[in-house]
Amino acid sequence: MLLLTLLVATFAWSAVVWPQAKKTKNQLRSVTSKEASKLKELEAIDLRVQISAGVLQRRPYPSPFFLDAKLQHDKLVANRGDE
Repeated sequence: MLLLTLLVATFAWSAVVWPQAKKTKNQLRSVTSKEASKLKELEAIDLRVQISAGVLQRRPYPSPFFLDAKLQHDKLVANRGDE
């Protein structure tokens, strides 16, 4: 009798509870992705506001391309001075 009760309870759980739990999990996942995209958008806006206010600079250090261009420029200026 106990085995039959457990068997019926298992089938009832798999037929009723499991699909609902799976549906709820998918709904939570979609809400989470929507909230994550909204959070990323708000962080980007906050970063732009801080950069425009002068609180942050775009890079805390110059990029390697900038350093290479500056080095080439300094060499050109130094060569002009030798003429």
